[in-house]
Amino acid sequence: MRKNLERYFAERREKKKTGNIRVTYEELLEQAAGNEERKLLEIRTGRVREFQQLLEAFVQEGVLSPVKRSKKPGYLATVYERYEIVGNKEKVVEDPEYLAFLHSYVGTKVLEFYKRNRRAFEQDREAIDILYNYYCRIEKVWMTANELGYYLFGDEKAFEQPEGEKEKQASDEQEMSTEKDGGGRHRKKAGAYTHLLNRMGFDIETDLHAFYTKEPFIVPTPKS
Repeated sequence: MRKNLERYFAERREKKKTGNIRVTYEELLEQAAGNEERKLLEIRTGRVREFQQLLEAFVQEGVLSPVKRSKKPGYLATVYERYEIVGNKEKVVEDPEYLAFLHSYVGTKVLEFYKRNRRAFEQDREAIDILYNYYCRIEKVWMTANELGYYLFGDEKAFEQPEGEKEKQASDEQEMSTEKDGGGRHRKKAGAYTHLLNRMGFDIETDLHAFYTKEPFIVPTPKS
């Protein structure tokens, strides 16, 4: 049974090249029997526990991964309806020119994040250049995070911090609009460019000379 399954795993991996491959318990059972009716009947009637222990062994070896939500009814908890053959990991081909370009953002963490996230870099590139050019200025005027967001991107909420982050230091009481939570209260969400601060390794105060301020708490006027 083991040799039959190992041969089957190798064939499936060769076809798919990378990524896991979904298979069912019944498929594995048939492959363990070499697709021979006589051997399949033999396993079903007298060697089923041996087969299940083999599956468990493959899971322990990291060859198979059970689909956790598919426990097989009427069997032991370790038996599942579906498994995944653990496939080959995708090889990352590094582009020397791309890496050299990322190195040009001196003093940032651009290389660390975008080295293996090229698609994200292409999406963020214009904003990265705007932020980096501003970061490289020798002289900067201190301004609020809202003012900086508007100055760079025409969006005063560009660097908005989600609830529970830095704005909490400014005020534990403020509640901003954009998303409502289950209680009907407004919950602040991150600005469109806030993620870039982390990806580029920037501290908004130290690197960009901007700061978060306490915003007024607006109490709605009750209807008469």
